[in-house]
Amino acid sequence: MTSSHPPRAGMSTTDLLEAAGARCMDLQREMRRRYPSVLGDLHRIAAVKGSDPDFEWPDDIWLPMAAAHKVVGDAYGGVVPPHLGRDLARVAALSTWDLDKGVFWVTPEVAELVVPALWSGETALDPRIPRERIMTGLPQYCVYVAFPVPAEPRAADLAEAPWGVFIHLEVDQNTRRPEIRFAVDVDGTWDGLSTFLVFADALTLGANVRQQRNTYAPGLDGEDVVEQLRLNSFLVWPALLALVEPGVEHRRVDLPGELVRRVTATRSPGGAIKWPRAKAPSLWSATVADVDTPAPLRSA
Repeated sequence: MTSSHPPRAGMSTTDLLEAAGARCMDLQREMRRRYPSVLGDLHRIAAVKGSDPDFEWPDDIWLPMAAAHKVVGDAYGGVVPPHLGRDLARVAALSTWDLDKGVFWVTPEVAELVVPALWSGETALDPRIPRERIMTGLPQYCVYVAFPVPAEPRAADLAEAPWGVFIHLEVDQNTRRPEIRFAVDVDGTWDGLSTFLVFADALTLGANVRQQRNTYAPGLDGEDVVEQLRLNSFLVWPALLALVEPGVEHRRVDLPGELVRRVTATRSPGGAIKWPRAKAPSLWSATVADVDTPAPLRSA
């Protein structure tokens, strides 16, 4: 399977974002082909949040990974086959993205705010994790950030450069540790979604890497594991920081007067929680806020 909506050199920003949105919808269709009842099952779990201590989690998180584990496991008689372990993270990302269906672009002006500061100074090799800013500042429950195509692409560049990344928040129901979850879109395919996490309560990216090695892979070659986790984390870290950078606002590409906000749940008279789902992808641009311009209306 190959994607029919790849990014191409020379695309306008709008065309690139529209292709990314179409790619995300294709990935959703593939998820539902593999797990036909996935969205209905997950929404039923989300509807009983707070009804029991086992169904309680922070409001900044739509559903914990345990919900995806149950849905994927139920498709295989209650046990997730070892070779489908990554499907848990893929289902969690795509089902959460389904709420808002936001596709984001980081403008060069915002990149200039984030990237030089990130890779310079004393923390250049081990950036700190701004936990509170991330846990409270992600513009939607799950975002897809589209990456630019190299201006003068070589074959090797296009083969190695990811097309984008899904980012959402999670809490481990066993340890209660907050996590930042990434699903990197390598080539627009289901199997090309490369997933990993960052411990949000670790002090730095390096500390996160070491803690993951000790938690998940203590028997493996430490240096190899650390290097792989570090490469994954550092690859997408600037995109995340750009979204939560103070002074950055997210404007709708086709309606620049609107600012982004998350969907909100409604509660029935009987207490049941219902989450709305966006009908189609919406395109957003992370821009530097203009303090001299009146604040625009916020998107519903």
